[in-house]
Amino acid sequence: MEPKSPLPSESRPAPETTFKPRSCPVCGDPRKVTLFRQRFAKLSTNWLLEGYDVVICQGCGFGFADNIPDQATFDRFYRDVSRYEYHHLGGNEPDWVHDRLKETADWVQSLVESKSARIADVGCATGGMVKVLLDRGFEHAIGYDPSPGCAEAARRLYGVEVRTRSLSNLCEETDRFDLIMLMGVVEHLCDLGPAISTISARLVDGGLALIGVPDATQFSKWPNAPFQEFSTEHIGFFSPGSMENLMGRHGLAQVSTMPLRAELSRQAVEPSFVSVFRKTPAFRRQPVREADTERGLRDYIAKSQALASHVEQVLERIHQAGKPVIVWGVGTHTLSLLELGKLGDLKIAAFVDSNPKFSGTLLRGVPVLAPEQVRGRPEPILISSWIYQVEIQHLIKDVLGLPNEVIRMYDL
Repeated sequence: MEPKSPLPSESRPAPETTFKPRSCPVCGDPRKVTLFRQRFAKLSTNWLLEGYDVVICQGCGFGFADNIPDQATFDRFYRDVSRYEYHHLGGNEPDWVHDRLKETADWVQSLVESKSARIADVGCATGGMVKVLLDRGFEHAIGYDPSPGCAEAARRLYGVEVRTRSLSNLCEETDRFDLIMLMGVVEHLCDLGPAISTISARLVDGGLALIGVPDATQFSKWPNAPFQEFSTEHIGFFSPGSMENLMGRHGLAQVSTMPLRAELSRQAVEPSFVSVFRKTPAFRRQPVREADTERGLRDYIAKSQALASHVEQVLERIHQAGKPVIVWGVGTHTLSLLELGKLGDLKIAAFVDSNPKFSGTLLRGVPVLAPEQVRGRPEPILISSWIYQVEIQHLIKDVLGLPNEVIRMYDL
C-alpha cells in the first residue's frame, strides 16, 4: 500500500536530497516496507534534514527512519544545536524534569549497591542526573553529552562535570563503568550497532546498561500533536522486543523492562519504557521477529491523520481571515506542518523561537525572531506547539507582558 500523506488534499514532492538506503540497524536485513513519508521545511541554518521514510524491517520488525544523513551529520547537529537547555524557561529545568531524575535515581540505587560504583550518564543534557547521583552519595558519577552548551549549563546549574563527547567518539575514552545510562538517547542514533558495541566495550564484565526510549507500540494511546513522534531527531522507533534484539546481538542480556510515563511538559506525556541489560561475555542473542512495532506505528499514523484534520480546520479559519500572524516555534511541529499542511498558506509575518541558535535564521524566507523582538509588533501570535503550548502562552502574557492576541492550535 502506498503510504499516505497526513493530509489527503496535499501532494508534496520527494526530498531533494537522497541518501544511501539503510539496512535494518538492528538485524542488518535490507528488506523493508514504508509506512509513512515525513517532511520538514528547511531552516536557512542549523538544519538537519528535509524528511525521511518511516519503514519497518521485514526481518526483525524494527521501525526506523530511512533516507537520512549519516551519523556524523547527526553528531554535528547535536554538538551545535542543543534543544535541552530550556531557553523557554530562562535556562532553568522545569519541576517535571527533577521528578523524572529522582525516579531514575531510585532505579539506579536499586541496581547498584556500592557508592563507589563507576556510573556514566551518556547523553546527559545539562547534567541533572549526575548531580542527583552525587547528592545521593555515589562517588564516581560523570556525564557525557555532545553539546558544549549543555556542558556549560551543567557547570552553571549544578557544578558537575560533563565531558563533551558523542557516542561516536566515546570509544576514545579509557574509563570502564559499572553502570551506563542512556535515557532518551538511543532513538536519536543512526548507527545503532557501533553505538551499542561502544557501550558494551565501556562496561566491565557484569556491568549494567540502563536504557530508556519512547515506546512505539504506545504512541497512539497518548495525546500529542500529529506526527510529533516522527521528529527531526527521533530516527529509531522501539518496542521492548526490538530493544532486546538490538542489545542481545552485542552480548547484553536483558534483566528487566518496565513501562515509563516520560513527561515532556505539564500537558504532554511520551509513552516510554526502561530496560536493564547486563554485559555477559558468553551471551549472544539472534534477533526474533516481532510485530508490535508495525501495529503500533500504523495505529499512530491513523490517529495522527485524524488530529491533523482538526489542525487544518483551525489553520483554515486563520487563512480565511486573511490577516498576517506571527508563528511561535520552529521545531518539528512547525517544520512538518509547513510541508504537509495549510500552515504554509498563512500570511506569516515572522517566526519566533526561544532557542537563540535559531534567532536570525530564515524559514521559507521569513525571519526567525527572539521573543524580545516581538515587543511592539501588532500581529496575533499563533502558538505552533502542543508540548509547550501552556509554557509559551505563560511566557507571552505573564513574563513578556505582550498585548498580542494569542491563538492556540489545541484545546488541551
